[in-house]
Amino acid sequence: MIRTRDKFDRSLQRILACCSIVLLLLIAGCNRNKQPNMAGQAKPAASLNTVQEVVATEELIIELGPRLKRLPTIVRAKTESPSTNARDVLGLFADRVRVRDLNTPMTSDATEQWPDLDANRTTWAIAKDEIEVPSDQLTLWAPAKITDELDGHFYFIDGSFTDQNRETLKSTIGFAGTATAEDRQLSVEAKQLVTWKRTGQEWRIVEWDQTTFQTTERHELLFQNVTDEAIPDADDRRRADISKHHEILVDSYFGGKPARTPKGYFDTRFFPDSVNIHPSLSVVDIDQDGWDDLYVCVRWGANMLFRNRHDGTFEEVAAKHGLDINGRSTSATFGDFDNDGDADLMLGRSLERSQYFVNENGMFTEASSKITGGPLPFLVTSTCAVDFNLDGLLDVHFSTYSPLDITSRIRGRADTAPDWAAKFITPNEAAEVKRRFKDYHGFLGQVGPPNVLFVNRGGGRFERASESSQIKGFRNTFQATWSDFDNDGDPDLYVANDFAPDHFYRNDMPNGFTDISSQSGTQRMGFGMGAAWGDYDNDGLMDLYVSNMYSKAGRRITAKVPGLDSRMVAGSEGNYLFRNIDGAKFQRMSGLKPPALTVANAGWSWGGQFADFDNDGFLDIYVSSGFYTPPENLSNNVDL
Repeated sequence: MIRTRDKFDRSLQRILACCSIVLLLLIAGCNRNKQPNMAGQAKPAASLNTVQEVVATEELIIELGPRLKRLPTIVRAKTESPSTNARDVLGLFADRVRVRDLNTPMTSDATEQWPDLDANRTTWAIAKDEIEVPSDQLTLWAPAKITDELDGHFYFIDGSFTDQNRETLKSTIGFAGTATAEDRQLSVEAKQLVTWKRTGQEWRIVEWDQTTFQTTERHELLFQNVTDEAIPDADDRRRADISKHHEILVDSYFGGKPARTPKGYFDTRFFPDSVNIHPSLSVVDIDQDGWDDLYVCVRWGANMLFRNRHDGTFEEVAAKHGLDINGRSTSATFGDFDNDGDADLMLGRSLERSQYFVNENGMFTEASSKITGGPLPFLVTSTCAVDFNLDGLLDVHFSTYSPLDITSRIRGRADTAPDWAAKFITPNEAAEVKRRFKDYHGFLGQVGPPNVLFVNRGGGRFERASESSQIKGFRNTFQATWSDFDNDGDPDLYVANDFAPDHFYRNDMPNGFTDISSQSGTQRMGFGMGAAWGDYDNDGLMDLYVSNMYSKAGRRITAKVPGLDSRMVAGSEGNYLFRNIDGAKFQRMSGLKPPALTVANAGWSWGGQFADFDNDGFLDIYVSSGFYTPPENLSNNVDL
């Protein structure tokens, strides 16, 4: 296993380095392919020196990044002994280090009070002078009185060489995490300028210059993980915690054996990244007792239904309701589709065909045969219910995504399209996919399967809507969401696309949908992975929050390449918050620094949502973020 891990670490580091090279060569050679930028003009090529400098910097950051894991052990007020610190910093700091550390909070004005959350945020002063200390006596952030090891991570924000021989790297390093300080719970955010010096083949920190340090403190955590208490049954809890995909990945893929997937599926391929074949969670009052129950869509194995027992605990009862559906489920939308007073189910699936279930006295019976005008789709990433034609019946929209892995999609040759298209979509749609490949761009304009809209004809019967042809998109869509943005009485549709600009369709019934992506101000590149509507400024108009990708590596690279296509820059700049202006267009309010609203940097974001968590009458934002986390013994600790 160690041999496998070492091989994997080396391979991934080479891959990451090659990715930087490939990206930059793509940038440098775009004008050879005559791909225009946003203004329609050819992009200037990046110089070879620029490419070499960026690649060398990124390779060093990849090498040094895992070593930052040692830092949390020396940012505590209480340590076992100086020798403990010496062992921790050995190989990280030079023998003597120049340090500018924390002072005390600047003034009482430096603390911002949040009484509704029983919390306050403190901005700490930085020491005026720099001192030099032996590394084996080094402690950092002592005035903050952190008494427990930090639960968080240090990460590179940027870095550049300061000399032609590339022997000194000046970097900005961030920290985000939590800690305990005496009887307080802390959230810590910090930035520091860190200078590295190469001596022979070794890189050491020679200077630590603290630039910012903020703590947000409460006596108790706002949220706590109560899974163990909420699911008391050990078998139920094990099923809730386990990831079969993770097991297959570790036992087979990382173990050097062919991945073996469960039998009986329409498509038995195994995708290690599997971003488009994912689990999901839905909330429904399944038994109409007034308490929320939880339905979990499972990638491999049977879906789970956790019934609320009214005492803070749940029990798994999917089989009792006919909802223990096996595998490849990505999205469950519950709604009263037949208007009989109870919740039915439209189940989106990826490499299996989606299904429709009718609730008959608490037992769910498949009713997919009630679908006309074409069967329910494959390749579904999410579903949503809406009465788009205002006839009093819930209709359903299906978002879809290519079944190919990310490498194949980035390469994106036209001759790869028929392979999956012929298997999963109609012949006419497959022909359209192939036709669109002539304008394919692996990063900025990937082609995918069509999204599908089904209209409810009453009695629980659905057919493909004629309007579906207007909103197919043919992109890779993670999520679509509806809201009446122009206050004309009907719901409009925003579609978050990956590796392509998003789409925004105005509902102009009875004349169908109109694509207003460009004129609305929302057609930006951002690797869309979710979207949510909410009136964050309480002006009576629905605003929009789009979950995208914030990449530190992406921002470092794109910032160093002159004349870069603005879409490449936008692809790593994070989430977008759009303010609705008079129901006619949107203004982007988000950014990384004030005066912009600093809701852009949420990592690799998925499905951010509005909610008023502190009950103050204003919507807050919660964003889940991250990517695959491997087992500790297989992790290479590379941070993108």
